[in-house]
Amino acid sequence: MIWFMSIIIILILIVLIFRILSTYEAKVKEVYQFFLSCINAFIELPEKCFKVQTNHLKIKTWDYQHTIDYIINKNIKSILEILTLYIEFENWWEGNKEVLFQTVKQKANMIATSMGILNNKYLKRINFELSILEQKYDPANINFELKTFTYLSNTYHYNPNTGSSWRDPSPEKTTFTKKLTPNELMERVEFLSQYNYEMTEYQYECFNQRSLMTVELRNRIIERDQGFCQICGKKCQRSEIEIDHIIPVSKGGKTTLSNLQVLCSKCNRKKSNKILTSLISLTSLTNIKTSKLSAGEKSLTTDEKNLSNKTVERFKPKQYIQIGDTVKILYLEDNFEMYLKLVSTFQNNVQEQVTIDSPVGQALLKHEEGDIININIQGKIDKIKILEVIKN
Repeated sequence: MIWFMSIIIILILIVLIFRILSTYEAKVKEVYQFFLSCINAFIELPEKCFKVQTNHLKIKTWDYQHTIDYIINKNIKSILEILTLYIEFENWWEGNKEVLFQTVKQKANMIATSMGILNNKYLKRINFELSILEQKYDPANINFELKTFTYLSNTYHYNPNTGSSWRDPSPEKTTFTKKLTPNELMERVEFLSQYNYEMTEYQYECFNQRSLMTVELRNRIIERDQGFCQICGKKCQRSEIEIDHIIPVSKGGKTTLSNLQVLCSKCNRKKSNKILTSLISLTSLTNIKTSKLSAGEKSLTTDEKNLSNKTVERFKPKQYIQIGDTVKILYLEDNFEMYLKLVSTFQNNVQEQVTIDSPVGQALLKHEEGDIININIQGKIDKIKILEVIKN
């Protein structure tokens, strides 16, 4: 009987100790969560990772900088957002750090008063946890991880009894990883902005630009141009489509979205490796003299002049609106004119600006001077005319 009572007492003590420890850990977690709630908008900064899946890419043949640039270009929108958030946090931390830790410690002291003999141990634990959090969230210690990954071959299974088969989910395998400080990342982003985040430094300097044409890039060009030849306007069958460098590779053109277009095979043969402006010289209409006529020469008829002007206009290089351009637009319904600068992100030193993510910015891209376009803003359709494009 005595041994039975001893066991009961021991079990009761174990339960009491377990409950005390559980309460202790819950109180520690309460202060930890309170700290995180104070910096709620910035919680994700220390663990931020930007990654790219690289199946079927010859990643092993890339140099170190090529890989980093590729990851940045693929994640540029979210990277710009995080860098903006980091700058805000850096300023916030400098002005609010002391108040933040004083407030958290006051809360910990209030909790400790109700913990009896464990209060000193509890406060020591809180101070230790806060020192870890201070190191983790100090802007000087924050790094951003960049990595590439591929999928491992998944395992195939077959059950002969049921005739059923299945594959395990393909696990990810990290193929490259690197941590950059915010300043290092900002410097690289600024450098890649020269290429409009369309290509890496390696690709820009690549001797054989045509080798950079991938199936993915080709499909993006076709989707953007909707399969229409950008010279004659013909709707092309898939087999007729050819992807053309607007500025030829032989004249320094690069394999980027902004320098590629859909052409039909006929127009591409005609264009050859000449820039569009030189294409006019290939037409017989350029042999018609439009300057002063010498004695005995026949003057141009009105129809010939119109036809000649249309031909020149047809082969005039398209001045598509791009990031950095300033555009003068006219709201047709209100007869209201204004200038807008198209930017990737808001700039403090620019008065009138519109980002490429806004409805107006998205509508302006891939259009040129003289176009009339519709803009859908929260269900309302505004019709505007592009009066002037001032190139950056």
